[in-house]
Amino acid sequence: MKRFLCFSMSFFLCIILYAQEIKKGRVVDAETGSGIKNANITFIKNSAVSGGTNTDSLGYFVIDNGCDFFKVSHVLYKNERFTKGQDVIKLFKNNERLISPDPFVFNLDEIKNLIKKAEMIDSLKKINSEITGGDDFFAFAVIESYPEIPNLNCFLAKNLFETFVSAKISPFGNLTVFFTVDVNGTVIVTSFDKEIDPDLKSLLTKVFNSIEFAKPATQCGEKLEMKNCSYKLIYTN
Repeated sequence: MKRFLCFSMSFFLCIILYAQEIKKGRVVDAETGSGIKNANITFIKNSAVSGGTNTDSLGYFVIDNGCDFFKVSHVLYKNERFTKGQDVIKLFKNNERLISPDPFVFNLDEIKNLIKKAEMIDSLKKINSEITGGDDFFAFAVIESYPEIPNLNCFLAKNLFETFVSAKISPFGNLTVFFTVDVNGTVIVTSFDKEIDPDLKSLLTKVFNSIEFAKPATQCGEKLEMKNCSYKLIYTN
């Protein structure tokens, strides 16, 4: 009986000590205070990655007590670095996401090259589709990815430039287009960085909203809507 009591006390003591060692953190939206699910947590020890995890549906995760600090990332928020002493992690949303580092330049020679490239890409897509069995073939899974609009410059060269020429639109200098990419990959123009001619605004909106090949942002396999995506247009002679 004494042995059983000793064993029971030892067992419960181990449970209590184990529970004390488990420390949870929570990742929340800095503005709303709501938990952020599927945020990536990367634990760092001695300047190297020692492990990682993801937050649950309420934003909670178990902190690795052996790490020096950890990094938190989410496709819709600014990535941050934190010490393991912080229990509540507040993330701020990205104010703007540049879709492509290369702006679309309205230059006749550049346009001709892009149109040739677009025709070549269409041919390669057809060949790739025959080899892989379609667009559903993926070599590996990506945990976190921003919206993508493949070959956007080529698409604009074939559609936007021709539309401008037929409508006799005059040069506008530099212009940034802001838009949303929803969970279905639909592009929705929301604004421009400056006031422009109503006809130009209508044409740009029509062309961008006709994009059908955008890939939405994803976090741990879940498709997400991303607002404030941006793309720069530049006119040169």
